[in-house]
Amino acid sequence: MYLAEVKIELQDYLFYASKEISDYYITSKYQHNYSLSYAFGFCPNRYEVYYDKVYYLEDLNNLNKVGIYIYPSKWDGNLVDLRFNSMKDGYALSMEKNTPFPVNGVISAIEPEAVLTTYILSNEKIEIKNIIRLGKWDTACRISYNWQQAKVIKANGMFEGVYNYMDLLQKPQEFDITELSIPNRLIQNAYYEEEIECIKSENGVVLPICKYFGSDVDELYRNYVEGKKNKKRK
Repeated sequence: MYLAEVKIELQDYLFYASKEISDYYITSKYQHNYSLSYAFGFCPNRYEVYYDKVYYLEDLNNLNKVGIYIYPSKWDGNLVDLRFNSMKDGYALSMEKNTPFPVNGVISAIEPEAVLTTYILSNEKIEIKNIIRLGKWDTACRISYNWQQAKVIKANGMFEGVYNYMDLLQKPQEFDITELSIPNRLIQNAYYEEEIECIKSENGVVLPICKYFGSDVDELYRNYVEGKKNKKRK
């Protein structure tokens, strides 16, 4: 088993509409591991747009089968406000009912050169892209990483860092809630009273062992497949 420490450095502004307050669109510093899984190319890119359908369970469960997991994390960098206005000249005098696409407002984005440190757990060493793209603007991000051999240990106490609550095989007794709850909740500073299974790398990094959708993934996937079969019968 191997654990890679991965550094992601922004080459431009990073924007997600994590929170919307009137015409103020705020990017969260917390980076969800689902988006990283797709950005690194571990899940298929789906260029077709289906507003009412996502493929998280199918795509991410395939990573469980091959033994790959990416941890969520938090950007180390500053937020900067950028004003935008996409209205045509003369449009302001005849404002019509707007579609769900904003035409003016303020964007709070993470500035270039911000760095995010995350970890990839894998059964084998795998090649990782040197450049990935994130966010609504397809921001280029430079990647550096270092693989370390890792082993399973038992540990308890405080595990600093960011985790996907659903992915934790054993739920912590205490934790801090982050503002990012879509597509599911991220937490940080997980505390365990009893010992749990963890992964420890050669350089001493200790993380709770996770898998996409946690210990309930098999039941979730069975229900998902059964639901698809029932739809076909109808």
